[in-house]
Amino acid sequence: MRAKPAPHSKGLIVNEPLGFKVWHLRDRNVGMPKAHSHADLELNFLKKGWLTYVYGGQVVTLKPGDLAVFWGSVPHQAIDGTAVVGVWATFTLPMLLSWKLPARLDERLLKGEFVKTSCAPGDLEFEGRILERWVRDKESSDPQAHETVQLELEARLRRLALETKAPAKGAALLPPDPGIERALAFLNQNYRRGILSSEVAAVAGWHEKYLMRAFKRTTQMSMGEYLMRLRVSHAQWLLISSDKSMLEIAYESGFQSVAPFYQAFRRVSPEATPLQFRKQALGTQR
Repeated sequence: MRAKPAPHSKGLIVNEPLGFKVWHLRDRNVGMPKAHSHADLELNFLKKGWLTYVYGGQVVTLKPGDLAVFWGSVPHQAIDGTAVVGVWATFTLPMLLSWKLPARLDERLLKGEFVKTSCAPGDLEFEGRILERWVRDKESSDPQAHETVQLELEARLRRLALETKAPAKGAALLPPDPGIERALAFLNQNYRRGILSSEVAAVAGWHEKYLMRAFKRTTQMSMGEYLMRLRVSHAQWLLISSDKSMLEIAYESGFQSVAPFYQAFRRVSPEATPLQFRKQALGTQR
């Protein structure tokens, strides 16, 4: 979650590639001033405190013992969190794809599912010690220790896949406002077609101008920018999971032509064109 603005992101937060990293979060009051995205997968484990995310049309709260994994390319924002203690990790798309995880976990993550599980109260300390060991091993200079962390991360995700074969029901929702929650959900369900702001306002139950102000106040980006990020994250999924042409991907992601698709892609992922992104992500698979 350590974001820094890309030099030409026009006010949006776009992380530099994080790669495979593991670190502690200790006694932090967490809140992001803006929604952001990054190309890696992210794992959060909370040992203490609580943390609330806005993630791709839903608002979900993590509590002690919760372990969550999600694709950072989907716009997300930690809107609140108190006394957070835990372990955070990021890992790359090629790593995820190479593991061939059960229960289609890779596909679920890349389609934008926020995958979450909770350990039993008696297992909280045990799970915490294992993940804290990841931090120490990753910080060491021993390559074998780094490989061990990667193997244990893969094993933990395999268990996660089996623990969450279907999307969790009844996730704890604490929306910043019911109107914003409805707007986010509508955008998440309809971003692949043309959307009028008046439609979203009607769903939220607000005047259009009020919705625009409230949306910007909550996410620190315009509704158009948020919609663009949802479309780019869908395009990234299609680039990885299909052999579709750039024109097909542009249309299926909600863009009206290739030119705005390329422009939006480079704003969200300035380090790679769509074709470069496909080759980099699938480089270990073909």
